[in-house]
Amino acid sequence: MKNIFQKIKKINEAPELSLDAIKLLSSISECNTLKSKNEIECSTQLINFFGFHSHSDPQKNWDTLKCMFYLLRESNTDLPVLDAGGSPDSSVLNTLSRFGYKKLFACDIIDMTKYSKIKNSKVEFTVQNIENTNYNNDYFQAIVSLSVIEHGVDIEKFFQEMYRILSKNGLLLITTDYWNEYINCEGIYPYGTDKSQMKVFQKDEIISICNIAIQNGFKLCSELKTDISEKAIRWETYNKEYTFIFLAFRKN
Repeated sequence: MKNIFQKIKKINEAPELSLDAIKLLSSISECNTLKSKNEIECSTQLINFFGFHSHSDPQKNWDTLKCMFYLLRESNTDLPVLDAGGSPDSSVLNTLSRFGYKKLFACDIIDMTKYSKIKNSKVEFTVQNIENTNYNNDYFQAIVSLSVIEHGVDIEKFFQEMYRILSKNGLLLITTDYWNEYINCEGIYPYGTDKSQMKVFQKDEIISICNIAIQNGFKLCSELKTDISEKAIRWETYNKEYTFIFLAFRKN
């Protein structure tokens, strides 16, 4: 841990942080929602400040920042980490690579190497279903799955598989699309009609997801907070606005 933070930029070499960005750090570990577009801007400031890998879509820097808080605090550079539903371009895994992590894996049902823009990525990518992978039991110290479970994932099978491949006390860090009220996504198939329809989870569905996780051997790392402020995320292609919610679980 000491060696990791020795690699983070010194304050006098890093961009200036706003007061809002500093305040955002106080809630960085919470299982909560992305509150505003300003939080996205603050997350990007912090990503740059710490020398993390920025996401190609700045709206996702909030996800990356929250994951990095847990991973740098609790994981080991010599043990494997998985991005379930990720790609060789994974902002989390490529940031970990900068800090000396060696065993970095990603998988998705689509061959994401075709779309990778990062040359010489250290991420070992395979095409497979995150509900039924070929990884060994108890293999990963941590798994991230960012903006994935809303794409037709069987939640029960997902948590069963994540439990199988996570080591004891391993971390499972999830983000997904969220809004307290129903958002109609009928007829929207972002990745083709052979894939799932777009989905934005509501509060009762998130609570149900957490209960399924608990039933399958996980516990939340902090109290769940579902309060919202504004629709901070906009998917321009489909004219839809919502926000994100972050869930951190630990394998019992």
